[in-house]
Amino acid sequence: MIGLEDTAVSLGIPIAAAHLSKNSYLYPLMKEEGIADIPINAETKTINLEAVQQVRPDLILMRDSYDRNAYNALAKIAPVVALDLQKEELTALAAARAVGQPERGEERLRAYYDVVKRARLAIKGQIGSATVAYLRVLQKEIRLYPYSANATNRFMYELLNLRPDPMAVQLDKAKNNLAISLESLPDLRADYLILSSGYGASSSGNSGAARRRYEALREDPLWKTLPAVREGHLLEVDGVVWNAHGLIAKERVIEDLADWLAPANEIDYNQ
Repeated sequence: MIGLEDTAVSLGIPIAAAHLSKNSYLYPLMKEEGIADIPINAETKTINLEAVQQVRPDLILMRDSYDRNAYNALAKIAPVVALDLQKEELTALAAARAVGQPERGEERLRAYYDVVKRARLAIKGQIGSATVAYLRVLQKEIRLYPYSANATNRFMYELLNLRPDPMAVQLDKAKNNLAISLESLPDLRADYLILSSGYGASSSGNSGAARRRYEALREDPLWKTLPAVREGHLLEVDGVVWNAHGLIAKERVIEDLADWLAPANEIDYNQ
């Protein structure tokens, strides 16, 4: 399993080996299951092929963000299926088909959509048409995730039907440039603001430096002008989970949002 751990776990697909990052939200579960580790260099995306060979896999599921050389090398060990994890729903269906159990994918998606529906109704019932934005503080920049041009939070606006801040809509035109300047912060008028500081489980970025940048940001007068900050409508979240892709990650994010925006509603996320 190379980068598709969330998909495999969510579908109940047996995993012989995977990359066991201690920063991952799935690490405790995979460690408890005794899954063998596949060392991967996060910067170069170099996979330890010997570790893959040792477990003699029948099939290798891998995220398609690895290059063709990695694919070709793994294909010499076992059949490889490369999938786009940013499209969690399609990937779940494809992975289930790849292991010959398409019904697993269909059943899992039904459960996922049920969680989405209950959360969407609960949240909209509480905040109505209030705007929501996701801000990420990194070591050297501040990012505002756009309405639809980025997969990290697109589900908030598409599946949960939340209303984006106008600045997030405008940022759609920027495509790959998500960074905003400190001076432009007052233009962010979102009623509710979600914030993470740091990097994902597989990133080599300095999360400590990112958190220190956020601590400094909180003392800046511009920060204190934001409506969401003034009203106490700020949710600090785990960037490892929020910037991950997969049904389990998305369900945990939805749980964060529902617990924050619709706390009076009890939603069973384990159905």
